[in-house]
Amino acid sequence: MGIVYIKRPSENSILGLWHVTETREELLGSVNLSSYDIEIYKIKKSDLRKKEWLACKNLLKVMSDEKLQIIYDHNGKPYFVDNRFHISMSHSGEYACVYLDRFKHVGIDIQQLKPSLKAGKDFFLNETENSWVNCNDNVIMHIIWSVKESVFKFYGIYEIDIKKDIAVYPFESNQKGNIEVNILNQKQNNKILVNYEVFDSYVLTYTV
Repeated sequence: MGIVYIKRPSENSILGLWHVTETREELLGSVNLSSYDIEIYKIKKSDLRKKEWLACKNLLKVMSDEKLQIIYDHNGKPYFVDNRFHISMSHSGEYACVYLDRFKHVGIDIQQLKPSLKAGKDFFLNETENSWVNCNDNVIMHIIWSVKESVFKFYGIYEIDIKKDIAVYPFESNQKGNIEVNILNQKQNNKILVNYEVFDSYVLTYTV
């Protein structure tokens, strides 16, 4: 199926969503991989991971007609050699997404809904969030998890703890909206806004 949409969250940013229905061979045949890309591709251990990565490459090709070479830092965070854009990517199930901004860091995440996240709530919910979150609301649980993943990618530093350092304020679950997040880490003490969308059996979140 390919592109679901390409939109501009701001004047300097662009976000794309790709529905992955192509075969790995089809995705591979529609992009030109550099020698660096080929090495990254070979590292991917499964056909699914290869497809997800190739879907992001295909989407990036459509989103920008500029020649952009992605490389990865020691933490696995993607960036461009010439720093022309800040970039964040995510994939889950049948979808992949790419988010670019010319001037500021970005974070994006997509999650396919699992039967329940309640059993794993202590991994990502802090004490304050536990006091207001309805853990039986599976959509809200996935939104919070995805929001924290987007914020984690936004900062790109592993000193931030998803449970302790990223605090989500109460919100009403809808098909789309925005959520205020407080960063409690002593090195990054500020607030950030994250948009979310719920569609089919997926949750998509991204920083704004």
